[in-house]
Order: sequence, then structure tokens, then C-alpha cells
Amino acid sequence: MVRPLGTFRLLVGFLMVLPALVLLAVAARTGSQSRDRRVALVTVLGGTRFDRILVSAGESALAVSTGVAVSSILLPILATTDVRLPYVDYVISASDVRGSIWLLVAMWIAAGAASILTIVVLDLLGLARRGGTRPTGKRRAPTALAALCPVMLLVAVRGPDLFTPDNPARLLVNYAGVAGTLITLPAVVGMAAKVVGNGTARIARALRTSGLLVAGRWMSAQPNVIARVTSGIVAAVVILIQVQVWYGFLGASARAAEAVHRVVGDSIQVSKLGADASSGQIAAYHRSIENVALPLVIVSEEVARSTRIVGSCATLNHVGLPCSGNAVPLNTDHADERLRVILDLAAPARSAVTSMAGSTANVALNADSHAIELLVSPSGHPIDRAAIVRAAYRTLPGGADVSPIGGDWLIGASVNADQGRWIVLLGAFAVAVLTLACGVSGLAEYLRWSRVLAPVSVLAGNRAVFISSAAWSVFMPILLAAACAFPIGMWLALPVAQKGSGFSVTLIQAGFGCIVSLGFVLYAWAISASRHVSRNWLPSGD
Repeated sequence: MVRPLGTFRLLVGFLMVLPALVLLAVAARTGSQSRDRRVALVTVLGGTRFDRILVSAGESALAVSTGVAVSSILLPILATTDVRLPYVDYVISASDVRGSIWLLVAMWIAAGAASILTIVVLDLLGLARRGGTRPTGKRRAPTALAALCPVMLLVAVRGPDLFTPDNPARLLVNYAGVAGTLITLPAVVGMAAKVVGNGTARIARALRTSGLLVAGRWMSAQPNVIARVTSGIVAAVVILIQVQVWYGFLGASARAAEAVHRVVGDSIQVSKLGADASSGQIAAYHRSIENVALPLVIVSEEVARSTRIVGSCATLNHVGLPCSGNAVPLNTDHADERLRVILDLAAPARSAVTSMAGSTANVALNADSHAIELLVSPSGHPIDRAAIVRAAYRTLPGGADVSPIGGDWLIGASVNADQGRWIVLLGAFAVAVLTLACGVSGLAEYLRWSRVLAPVSVLAGNRAVFISSAAWSVFMPILLAAACAFPIGMWLALPVAQKGSGFSVTLIQAGFGCIVSLGFVLYAWAISASRHVSRNWLPSGD
């Protein structure tokens, strides 16, 4: 049940590399207006494409080199000290890092080169898009697209109820609803931002609050920026919750086996008989272990949705069942608790369960449907597995495999628990990076807007307007996105969560904390950068 290394690499790529690439693309164009003007000037003066590439690469080289140099401080730390990662309790071995030191150095250099290349390519693409003289029209609010968002929400959550649990269309409808919600959500957020911005501006005028007035006007004038920031964070959280819930759903059987083992322990074992065993040999095997374990056979029929429990009178009485030659409906109130939890795992859903006294050897040999042979400890203590295996090899041609309830699923449960912790750690990283990418994008637009405010703050002698306007324009959209993202993500994942999975409270808390913390960082960054713009403002002829 150990998952291949490729599965973990895919998880790292999806939750670390992909968000980092998104952040790189956003950061490459953040604050690029001044660089674009200089590149355009070089073009007007007769510069070639190669000249424009040199300008973009030269201006970005210092910032990229600084980032590579600062981040490379981690290398000597990792090469000299064993570092234990939080929550997953994984130790990064210093000896392993030293063994791959040159590969890591090459990756650091390659990351810097890839960053410069991305900046150059995006700069050239940005200039090409703005190179024409044809005027562009103002886009109207996509009302029809916004109206589809609540419909997509209902399709994602209630659409699967129209199909049976075994119908593949159930999952396809949920996928379609989730994808439709993420596609139509920016239109809703953009329209809401415009309405809220106008209302905020009216309230600010009545209250004579300059910062709130500026924020309201900015939201009304730049609804697409708010939509990108908010929708990007919501999309990141929704996808992360989908990954976590689906991962939990795929490990539901392992968790069920682990829950059964906590109740049963090793006092009941599963016996898997070898091939070519006759009824007489199986009976001899059962007689040879009667002092160690009592055999009990559970026969389940999927089509008839019925389950039979067959055993000797001593075995049936030991687990709280009546001894009768006829099938007796199971009374769960008097049955052994261990047997009840085993039936929850082994019996088909909504099946009729009966018990009867009979030969376990004949049932185990002749059952046409799925049969499980259980070995029950007469004393309630853990079964001596070695003694049973020795007896099986003496009496059965192929021996017998004796294992706890759930068998390999118990190993899978441990693996799922470990990898579930990795999902929480990497998921928190992914949410933090994507939040930073969305926040930096919105911050760049706010700083461009704040240049218009610089003359006002200088002439008024009061830069406090930047504190309140940044709070409403930068921090509040991120905070509202965090408050809405997790309920929306949990609601969209509800059809899958109802099938045996659940939501990770730790993941939700870690993700929410990362988003809010980064919101504070971006808020402080916006205030500092706005004040810097105000201090450096000089009157000009325009």
C-alpha cells in the first residue's frame, strides 16, 4: 500500500511548482509601467528587438540576482544542519543536501535565469499588445455570466443528487458545476465590487471620510482588479479543498479498516485459505486451532443484498448470536460490538444480515459469493497468529494467511495519514503563494492609483489617507476572500465529502491564517509604498 514516489512528486508539482509559476508571472509584470516606457523610448529612437531585450534583462537582473543571493542563504544552513519540517515531522538530512549540493546550486542559477527570461518575454508580449493605435472599447459588465454563477453552484451541490451513487455522471456533474462556478465567479465579484464601491463612496461623503471615499472610488473604477484578487484566492482555496477531499475519499476504506481495528484489536483475525483445500482438510484445520481460535464465516451476496454469518454454536454464542439451524435475523442489540463494526465494513450497504449454525468448512469451500473467514479468540485476548499459521501448514496444502481486520488497508491508513499531513503543509504553502500572487497584482494597481493621490496628500500635508484607503482597497478584499473562500469550497466539495471523506480542520485553519497574514503584509507594503510615492512627488507640467 506504499504509494509510488511519482504520486508525491505530482503533489509537490501541483501544490508548490504551479503556484510558484503563477507568482513568477504576476511578479514579472508588477510595476512594469516605467520599464515599458523606457523600452518604448528605445524603440522610438531606433532600437532593435535585441536592444529591447537587453534593457528588460538588464533592469531585472539586479532584482533577480538579489533574490537568488538572499534565498541561497538556505543552502549552507541545509548543508550543515538537519532541518525538521513542521507538522509532517520530516527531517531534511544535511548529508543528503551535501550529496546534491551542485545540483541545487545549478537549480538556483536556473531559477534566476528562468525569472529573467520570463520578464523579458512578458515585457515583449505586453509591448506587442499595446503597439497598435486602434482605440479599444470599454467592456460592459458580463451580466449574463454573473447570473450563471448561482446556477453553477446549485449544479455542483444538488446536481449529483439526481443520479445514483454508482452512476459516473454523478461525479461529472459535480466537476462541471465546480468548473462553472470558478469561471463565472469573477463576473459576480466584479459587479459586486462596482456596486459596493459606489455605495462606499456615498457613505464616505456623508461621513466626510477621505480614505473611505478614495477606496470606494477606486473599487468602482477598478472592479476587475478586485475581481482578480478575490476570485483568484477563492479559486485557489476551492481547488485545494477539492484535492484534500478527494484524497480523503480515496483513503476512506483504509480509515474504516483502522476504525474497526481500534475496536476489534487482534482478538479477531482474518484467515485466507490456500488453494486446493478440500472440505475435510479445512475441517481438520479448524479442529486443530479450536483451543486458540473459533472459526466464523461471513458470506455476503451483493446482488441479493444479503449477508449470512455461519459458525458453530460455541462460536455464535461467544459473539452474542443465537444457535439455530435456520437463518435468524441479526439482532444488533445483543451481538458482540466487535462483530457489529466488522459487519459495517464487510456487509453490503442496506443488506439483510442473518446467522445460523453450520459447518464453516463447507461454507468456506462452497460459497459462490464473497466469503470472509474470521478467527475469534475465545478469551478475548490477541490471537497467537504463529500457532495458527503452523497448524495451517500441517493440515492445508497451501497453508493459510492470517492477518488483522483490514489487512493491507491498515498499512494504507498509516500512509494516508502521513501523506494527509503533507497535503496540509503543501496546501498551506500553495494558498499562501497564490494569495501573494493575487495580492501583489492588486497592490500594483493600487500603487498606480495612489500616484494620483500624491498631490492631494502633499498639498493637504496629511498622508493618513493612505492608511484608510489601503485598508479598504488592499486588505479588505483579501479578508473577504478568505471569509468566503472556505465556505464556498466546502459547499462545492460536499457531494464528495458525503461519500466517506471529510474536511481537514487543520488545513482550513492553516489556509485562513496564511491568507490573513499575507493580507496584513500587503497592507503594510501598500502604506509604505504609497507614502514613498507621496514623499517623492514633484509638480510637473501635466
